[in-house]
Amino acid sequence: MIWDCVRKIKKIRKVYTVLTVILFTLAVLPASADLAPNPEIFGIDVFAINLLLVFFLINLCIELSVAVVYSVIRKLKKRKIVLAVSIANAVSYPPFILILLMLMHSGARELIIPLEIIVILVECCIINKITKIGWKESFCLSLATNLASFLYSIFIVQP
Repeated sequence: MIWDCVRKIKKIRKVYTVLTVILFTLAVLPASADLAPNPEIFGIDVFAINLLLVFFLINLCIELSVAVVYSVIRKLKKRKIVLAVSIANAVSYPPFILILLMLMHSGARELIIPLEIIVILVECCIINKITKIGWKESFCLSLATNLASFLYSIFIVQP
């Protein structure tokens, strides 16, 4: 029993090591894009795209950690939960960022909370479809993961 726990910890450590290497690699990209001779691709600032990519990876790590903790507490299958949260993030994050950028550009910041609610509902549907754990359970999981990443976002933006 102890050796099973040790093996699981080693697997988790390997995953977090790989994610850390990817994160540090992507952290260098904004600086390299800022020093590039042509820092725009199709009129979009490469620096901003790289920052959003780094932000997405940090949010994904936070949400996957919350999903693993949630699956341990609720005694659910971790692989399906992690897969469902990953796919839900991959589907919901790009439109969320595009809409968020448009809202920030127009100054309508009061629409961020309804946008976050829509993201939670979309992710809830995706998680429910993949895991078949029930609407209530998938909503709680989606709410927990998005609340953790939303709190991280608020923490980052504070002056």
